[in-house]
Amino acid sequence: MPRYTIYRDKDRIDVFGYDQSFDEEDIKSLWDDHKILYQRGGVMAVWIQERKGSAPLVHLMQEDDGHTFWSVERNVCFDAGWLDNYIEILTDLKNTMTAQEDKAPDKIIAREVSPEARDFSTYFDDDGFNESGGENCTLYIIQDEGWGRLSGFHIKEYKALQAEMEAINEEKDKEVYEIKDIWFVSMYLRRKTKVKWKTKAFAGYSQGDYCTVLYCPDHYSDDAINEIGHLWLGCGTEFDIDDCGGYFLIDEVRWKEGAPLRKALADLYGCKPEELEVQLYTGEHKISDYKVMEDK
Repeated sequence: MPRYTIYRDKDRIDVFGYDQSFDEEDIKSLWDDHKILYQRGGVMAVWIQERKGSAPLVHLMQEDDGHTFWSVERNVCFDAGWLDNYIEILTDLKNTMTAQEDKAPDKIIAREVSPEARDFSTYFDDDGFNESGGENCTLYIIQDEGWGRLSGFHIKEYKALQAEMEAINEEKDKEVYEIKDIWFVSMYLRRKTKVKWKTKAFAGYSQGDYCTVLYCPDHYSDDAINEIGHLWLGCGTEFDIDDCGGYFLIDEVRWKEGAPLRKALADLYGCKPEELEVQLYTGEHKISDYKVMEDK
């Protein structure tokens, strides 16, 4: 005996499987008694509607946890005489969808910016550097241009520290601090803030191109300071990733082409290395245009 329950009228058919399933006897009964062809597993069910003088209509049914149903409002059907055409179309559709699923996803493009277009100032516009200012900045970059002129990062705050040291010298009526020596500034900050301060010097590619970074190691790792110092002097490169610029690497990382460079860029962007297509800058060339002269 079949175990399912069926309700039907001219506008709707509802079939409820016993315990939300149909066994072999149920499937045979659905076909013999109701012309409903049920594909095991609920992949598909169709109702075959016989017609006099014409090929039967094949109505697609829907399935939801052992409830197979059809309604006039959501009817999808086709002439059984066209079945071969439908099978061919559905096969082509399946093959197309499978090809799209198997297609490798589009790569994320990481394109190196030309040297002329690189803008390292945006690296130091990051709020993480500026918000670390406060009364005692946790990072200073000092470039001595000679004749007492200084440039760099957080220079206004650095000069304020020098002024404090000079005031102490005047109060003690002796040179307690050599205000032009960044080492003395680091010692003064250590006494003032009760935390350790360190300095690290960096040299660029040109003669006289150097700077010294004064920083609090509680806030910056050695690797971070190495990146900051080199990028301040322009010893690095910039990448546009997914059409967005501002991804910087120091040269010693850039020069490690292949897997190490790809991983470094992926870490910057926050993706898997295999998702990136890395395009390295190799130069530019001029293209001349010509036209054929015609007699007037």
